[in-house]
Amino acid sequence: MTITTNRESAINFYHSLIEEFSARAPELNSWMSQLPPYLCKIGISEPKDLSNIKNIAQAYTGNQSCEFQYITTDYGMISLCDGNFLDKLFKSLPLSGYIVKKPSQEFFNCLEKAFELLKKIDEGFLTFIHNFTSLIVLLEKDPNHTNSNPLTSVSLPIFPFCTFMTETALLHIAPDIIFPNNSFYALLENLYHESAHQELSFKLLAEDIFIENFDPSTAAKVNIPWRKTQWEIDRVLHAAYVYWRLIPLRRSNKLKNLFSEVELSLITMAAERGESNFRYLTAKLQEVSNYFTDHGKTFLNQLC
Repeated sequence: MTITTNRESAINFYHSLIEEFSARAPELNSWMSQLPPYLCKIGISEPKDLSNIKNIAQAYTGNQSCEFQYITTDYGMISLCDGNFLDKLFKSLPLSGYIVKKPSQEFFNCLEKAFELLKKIDEGFLTFIHNFTSLIVLLEKDPNHTNSNPLTSVSLPIFPFCTFMTETALLHIAPDIIFPNNSFYALLENLYHESAHQELSFKLLAEDIFIENFDPSTAAKVNIPWRKTQWEIDRVLHAAYVYWRLIPLRRSNKLKNLFSEVELSLITMAAERGESNFRYLTAKLQEVSNYFTDHGKTFLNQLC
């Protein structure tokens, strides 16, 4: 499949959203080349507020005082939030039951090791993460909230190019694979997983994939037997697309030289379950293809 979305197309798209304002604040253009999540969010939803962004830290997290650690590779740099995320902004995101956590040096070291291993597996996977992830924010359960849903990692279309994750990202990969001990593989896959969501979220924003006036809340739902629930069509597309991205990673021959026998066994199990789920999801998407534009149907057919 030929992917038309890439980092350059994302930068150009978001530049076009802020063009009117960047003439008066040229620093916005230079910042946008980093795809900072808060600046991208404001560019989409509240462009009149662009003038309130005073520095690059605020462009990333909404908080002028935020500091970062940086994961740097040959392909770029990803910022790790120090915990000083704008409280008002965080509360507006669908992350109830969680709060932002200051990462330990150990967690930062795990991220660096995950990126190092990913490069050994295939530099293309590493480049892909750099293309669609600019910021990582570590979360933990809110001790004042007793009903938080389990969370490994998540990306949000309303806050582009940011991966939120808990330390469970070292133990769990989709759909239901749990490692007995912290695994660098689990961490690197979750980073790649969320980058795939970010890529597709950008594609859905920039291209006409669904028909005009498509409303996932009122459109047909798809039964998801392994979750014993129903999903909206756009969520099914996201899941199918992420599996499509993950399968080559899980099947890479390079893994056997980098991970333990226990990890490899669990990765193989994840690959088999992921491939089965992918076939089911794409078949169900074909059944509701009337909600896709001709361009969207072409995209869907390329997945299948």
